[in-house]
Amino acid sequence: MNKMMNTGVTGRKPKYLTILAVIICGVAVNLLGSFIAEQLDIKLFLDSIGTVIASILGGALPGICVGLITNFSKSYSDPTSLFYATLNVLIAVCSSGFARRGMLKRFRGYAVLIFPLAFIGGFVGSILTWFLYGFSEESLAIPFIRDMYEDGKISSFRAQLATDTIIDLYDKAITIVIAYVVIRLLSDEIKNKLYFAGWCQTPLSSEVLKMFRSRKCREVSLRGKLILMITVSLSVVAALSIGISSLLFKDINRNNHESIAENTAALASKIIDPDMVDDYIEEGRSAPGYDEIERMLYDLRDSNEGVEYIYIYRIDEEGCHVVFDLDGIGDDEEKADPPGLLVPYDDSIADHLEEFLKGEKVDSLITDDEYGWLMTLYEPVYNDKGECLCYVCVDIDMTEIKADSYQFIAKQVSLFLGFFILMLETGLWLVEYHIILPVNSMAYSADRFAYNDEGAIEDNVSRIRRLNIQTGDEIENLYQAFTKTTEDTVKYMSDIRAKNETITRMQNGLIIVLADIVESRDKSTGNHIKMTAAYVDIILRRMKEKGLYPDILTEDYILDVVHSAPLHDIGKIQVPDAVLNKPGKLTDEEYEQMKQHTTAGAMIIEQAMTKVSSTEGYLIEARNLALCHHEKWDGTGYPAGLKGEQIPLSARVMAVADVFDALTAKRVYKPSMPIEKVMEIIREGSGTHFDPDVVAAFEESIDRVKAALEGEEDTSMVWGQKRFGEDGPDTKTDA
Repeated sequence: MNKMMNTGVTGRKPKYLTILAVIICGVAVNLLGSFIAEQLDIKLFLDSIGTVIASILGGALPGICVGLITNFSKSYSDPTSLFYATLNVLIAVCSSGFARRGMLKRFRGYAVLIFPLAFIGGFVGSILTWFLYGFSEESLAIPFIRDMYEDGKISSFRAQLATDTIIDLYDKAITIVIAYVVIRLLSDEIKNKLYFAGWCQTPLSSEVLKMFRSRKCREVSLRGKLILMITVSLSVVAALSIGISSLLFKDINRNNHESIAENTAALASKIIDPDMVDDYIEEGRSAPGYDEIERMLYDLRDSNEGVEYIYIYRIDEEGCHVVFDLDGIGDDEEKADPPGLLVPYDDSIADHLEEFLKGEKVDSLITDDEYGWLMTLYEPVYNDKGECLCYVCVDIDMTEIKADSYQFIAKQVSLFLGFFILMLETGLWLVEYHIILPVNSMAYSADRFAYNDEGAIEDNVSRIRRLNIQTGDEIENLYQAFTKTTEDTVKYMSDIRAKNETITRMQNGLIIVLADIVESRDKSTGNHIKMTAAYVDIILRRMKEKGLYPDILTEDYILDVVHSAPLHDIGKIQVPDAVLNKPGKLTDEEYEQMKQHTTAGAMIIEQAMTKVSSTEGYLIEARNLALCHHEKWDGTGYPAGLKGEQIPLSARVMAVADVFDALTAKRVYKPSMPIEKVMEIIREGSGTHFDPDVVAAFEESIDRVKAALEGEEDTSMVWGQKRFGEDGPDTKTDA
């Protein structure tokens, strides 16, 4: 848990005043850099130095704030700066990403950072400029690129893109060098204090944070879902806002242009003398005042931005008679028709011919033909009698409205992206510290919950308490419930463990008492049950050390066998005393009675298993030991004549332990045999009477065996009982 907790990172609660100071200093550095670049009149910006420093030291959120505030501040003197705020925001995200992934530990990482920042500021910025303002030859500040553009080797777009990218590469190189120097001058303690963390719990180490972020989920992580939810929500709101505002802008822009057309047409109608219309048609430029009126119409058109054409027609059943017609704007535009020319109706006029012939007011019409995409407004010119003698026609270029709409959308999107990233990062920051990290911390603690011993269990509770989650919401309630449940579970487990230990002691005690009762009938033996259990324990643990039977020789298995070892001769309770205690050699009939203690013991234990409805390992092994401890490796043993690994492992081990104790123990009918002689007998029986692996393990543990036999190794706790004293029960075992 100590590795989980972070001892060298920021404090518990966010230090808002410190972060505010970082943001203010970052904005000041940006504005100072921009001011210096302007004063030196160089083609650099130097307005993202503070953004990079704040992002590396404080994280993405302070860096984004620095970028946005910088561009908003600059917009007071240069309104276009507002639309480039997104670039500064992207620079903040990129810089903090490099720092977060530990890529800025050396200058090489800073050098690599130059290129993505130049891509954002130069390449992306140039594309944004193209959408907002189009192409300007003044932007081609690099001579060889200007020459390539003038020679027609590259297009205007590519020339501007290359120029902006190269210039920004220099700009970001200077930015990174300054940022590197400033950050290197700061101590690690100061850097830690400047990072904007919002811990609602005991801070975690960087290793654990990295592990949390790399953990896989079955489907989509909570972080991914929240990012998706926030992104979709903000995108939908932004799309609706931009769409509605774009429609309103387009409608307002169209109304403005229509108003310009109406005002232009109204002024033009006042310039013309209605009573002279016939003379203008018949005499043309020779008519009195014709040239003066035409000049006034040209002035009127040129003074109203967006007006493409002004022409005056008399519309009758024959067609459209040209009264006045002005040349189009530009050298390649349409030349004016001469006065008096009869022009056929175009589609827009033909569709409303009845209204034109009556001299009525006609709503503005939009056409898209060889003359372009135009909005045309027709203003009737009346004489004193109220008769319509002609129409003033004003064409407004609609492509300008379309271009304005696209430019407006580009500005909206540019502004939105900056705020979108700010809101997304803010949401993720809150979610990270208030939901994701607390939940992951609880899950991590639960995953590491250990049940192997009481100390580990207590450490589990202590580890969970040390999380100290204080989000002040449902997550904190969940943590409190989780902690209480864990503490209650640990208390319950401790109670169960204590009761289990008591039951185990009682169980082992009963086993020993039962075995003693059986053994006490044999007046020739002493500590047989104690010593055989000790030898079994020594043999099994040596076999485990050697890696034999890894799937079987677990700690639980060894304990089960050792605890049940005293019951291996329990079947002797059914052997008559006369046979059991006979000092001489048994007859064949008596030997058959003695051999029945194996099956009798198995039946006794099976009855016990049935009555307690238990499949506990120690009872299973007790049955195996009772039934099979006189089986032999070559199949000549009894009661079933099992061979090799058909014999349970526990019984094969007991066979060696039982024989060794029988031969080394002093009996009323024989003296004890020397260990060397006994070992020779056991080695001779390897592969016939005994399992060779068991014999090998026994031989390799002979030092421990001797220590146990001579009383130098405590064998009293092998099955959880106190060692018998000198006055303990005197038992006898027949091997």
